[in-house]
This record gives sequence, structure tokens and C-alpha cells, in this order.
Amino acid sequence: MAGGGVEDEGEADAGWIEGAAILLSVVCVVLVTAFNDWSKEKQFRGLQSRIEQEQKFQVVRGSQVIQLPVADIVVGDIAQVKYGRYEIVKCVFVCECECVCTLEFI
Repeated sequence: MAGGGVEDEGEADAGWIEGAAILLSVVCVVLVTAFNDWSKEKQFRGLQSRIEQEQKFQVVRGSQVIQLPVADIVVGDIAQVKYGRYEIVKCVFVCECECVCTLEFI
């Protein structure tokens, strides 16, 4: 029994090491996860900005048909919407048959 008491004292003195090891492991996992999330977010934002710059839209501006990046479209541009293209816009729809109607989404 006397020997068992000595081991308990030794374990009690070194018990903080277990807690510190667990805390260090949790901190490492949190930091690695945060870094991975940050790098993926940075990569996603770079791809998103590249897509926005490369995406062109055909508009009629000043009686001329030109292609513009989507970010450069302004009020008053007449956009040529092609079949198969889905855009969420607030607009006035002008079709070739000269009918005009207001739409919330097309």
C-alpha cells in the first residue's frame, strides 16, 4: 500500500502534463483548420473575381452592339438575352415583336 501512495503522488505532480498536451492538441487542430478555411476562401474569392471579369454580356449602347463585363452594365443598356441564359434582374423586357412588359425576374 505504501508503494501505491508514492505512484499517486508522482502522477499528481505530472498530471498537468496531460491537460497541457490535450490543450496543445486542440489549439493545433483549431489553427490548422482555420488556416485551411482561410486559404480555401482566398482561392474561392480569386476564382470568383476572375469569373466576374471574364463573363461578358452583349448590350446595345448608343446604337452599337458591344460586349461588356457584367460589372460594367449600367442603367439604360439594352441587354441581348439569349436562350438558355438565366439572369435574375429587374427590368423592362422588350421583345422583337415590339411588345413591352415589366418583369421582376427573367
